[in-house]
Amino acid sequence: MKVSRRWLYATVLFLPAIAIYFYIQKPDKMVININNNKTANDLALPLEKRCYELYVAKSLSTEGLISDGLYNEYPYDISQENHGNIYIADKDSSRIFIFENNGAYRTLFGKRGNGPGDLIRPLKVLPCKDYINIYDSGNSRISTFNKDGIFQSSFRIYNFYCDIAISKKGEYFAIPAIVQPEYQKGLIHRLSSSGELIKSFGQIPPDINAPLQLWGRIAINNEREEIYLLYINFLIVQIFNFDGELLKEVKIVNKDKEIKKRKNIDNFKKKNYEGPMYQLADAIEATERGFMISISHPRVVFEEYDNQGILLNCYWRNSNNEYSILRDFSICESNGLKRFIVCYEGKYQPIEILEEKQNR
Repeated sequence: MKVSRRWLYATVLFLPAIAIYFYIQKPDKMVININNNKTANDLALPLEKRCYELYVAKSLSTEGLISDGLYNEYPYDISQENHGNIYIADKDSSRIFIFENNGAYRTLFGKRGNGPGDLIRPLKVLPCKDYINIYDSGNSRISTFNKDGIFQSSFRIYNFYCDIAISKKGEYFAIPAIVQPEYQKGLIHRLSSSGELIKSFGQIPPDINAPLQLWGRIAINNEREEIYLLYINFLIVQIFNFDGELLKEVKIVNKDKEIKKRKNIDNFKKKNYEGPMYQLADAIEATERGFMISISHPRVVFEEYDNQGILLNCYWRNSNNEYSILRDFSICESNGLKRFIVCYEGKYQPIEILEEKQNR
């Protein structure tokens, strides 16, 4: 009986201590470590440490202005000045929409045509200093406007590019839309501020070694003078300096997408462009520490890497992607929290402001 009482006393005394210990050790559901072999789409929700939830703070739809003919038909590219205006290139209506930083509609400019200041299928908005540069793909030129949308000048370019970035010096870094493995002019064209080819550089990674069509996205970091080249069908990012030297090649591991990646490579090598081509990543942006890519299926996820290819953080939209593939995004930071402005591939898709929840 005495032994039983001892066990009873021990149980009464130590059970609360054990419970407190395990409570302290219990991991936060929003907090786990992510290593290079895990992406946000590999993890079961709720996500773990350094994965942060985003919510839709606002939609930049111009639906309220439809009666005036002001609406986004096919938003294709997003750019934002540092905590300033948001610019949307509408490919189908050949117009540029301007929103204020808080998402309020401000104005638009551009009309379809081939005269001075006209646009046909604008694919890129490139703010630089006091001007806005537009890649006018239908007219094979880059046109420059002031911040009020007043046309200033333009110059011809003699290639069709699937993406273009601009440096703070006004030089352009562009990637051709179609590339063959034997292509000798380089994957990246460095153009002067008036469109002359300064140099070209970059080669297709050996494990792809296949023709490429509408294959990549590009971003630059002006402070470090680094270029980030994303192969959207292969989850590869090449990092170059402005002189064209390859600094690093990052192969992003995503178990979910490895089979589709192999199918992409097989189709490219067989030149089977009619076969299914899987877009594994959507867009890329330079960050202070490296780069960020977007992956939009099965949910919208943004993965941030340093310039050595180490996964730092990921951000996820707090509902499944009911739209199509994410077309483009722009990021900024306020009070230590990330804010994303996104548009989706397709006609009449919304433009959303996604903000990070304050749960760090």
